[in-house]
Amino acid sequence: MSTAPSPPYPSGPRPSAIAPISQAYDRMVEVLFRPFDLGKWLGLGLCAWLALLGQGGGSTPSVGSNFENRVSTSTSVESTTTTAEDLQRSLDEAKDWLAEHAPALWVAGGLAFALIATLLLIVTWLSSRGQMMFIDGVVRNRGEVVEPWSRLGPLANSLFGFRVIVGLVALVVMTAPLALALMHVWEEGFTGLGPETLLVPTVLLTFLFWLAAGMVFGLVALTVNDFVAPLMWLRRQSVVDAWRELRALLSANLGTFLVFLLVRILLSVTLGVVIVLATCLTCCVAALPYIGTVLLLPLHVFLRAYSLSFLGQFGRDYAPLAPARETPVPAVPTQPPPTGTSRP
Repeated sequence: MSTAPSPPYPSGPRPSAIAPISQAYDRMVEVLFRPFDLGKWLGLGLCAWLALLGQGGGSTPSVGSNFENRVSTSTSVESTTTTAEDLQRSLDEAKDWLAEHAPALWVAGGLAFALIATLLLIVTWLSSRGQMMFIDGVVRNRGEVVEPWSRLGPLANSLFGFRVIVGLVALVVMTAPLALALMHVWEEGFTGLGPETLLVPTVLLTFLFWLAAGMVFGLVALTVNDFVAPLMWLRRQSVVDAWRELRALLSANLGTFLVFLLVRILLSVTLGVVIVLATCLTCCVAALPYIGTVLLLPLHVFLRAYSLSFLGQFGRDYAPLAPARETPVPAVPTQPPPTGTSRP
């Protein structure tokens, strides 16, 4: 028979999204500076670097610039018709060229897709392993790499599988509108369609859909990083069981979690500005792989400790995620999972 997870301390304050900020700062100072240990710093920096793999941004394609230029210069029905005919002519030429080189393009496209998919899977696998190792290092105040790499492997693999599934869903959802629009243009052509007709339903609506979908998947990624992964580490449970436990916490403390989300976004934006300034002041040295993570490790440890300190407020079952200052290194959790969870 299952029982509910233990509630927050009866005599203590209610969980807050503000109090963990100072606790996270104290945890960062204790882990990195009391005392300063270069070996631990470099080891924990490697864990943080692995955890952050794949979270960087990239340049924004300028595919839509030609359409913008065409719209700005199409001021009459005649010029609009000419533009549509030009686009149709280009489309017909593209069809002929693709039909002529179809075999080679299929081979090249297949190889490129396989290479990109393999690289993404490797990055996601390493990042999942790094997330569990980084949590372990911050909570247990150490910079070990080899031992947690092996010990936390099963948990990281469970997290990796979930992230791959979410990534595939995101790929389908984000590319479906563009694929449908391209298929429509490919079959129907551009003749009779003005640039503004293409701009409004295709570009604008697709952008709004991408924005909404991106926010949803971004929220899922943040939830996994800040709550699901720590619960997996704490209970030694699978990602599905961690989601189930988180759902129980959310249902009882939704308002507190929403405030945490707002504070978390504000902290991320603030630290992002600091990282950009540090990158400029160090002549882009802070942007180098691993080196930049090591230089800015206090920021990463602080942000990691913030969500851990937040979860640590929700009862004795969660207290090991946010050990008090200058307490002994927490032991590796071995207790059975709380209510509604099962050991993987």
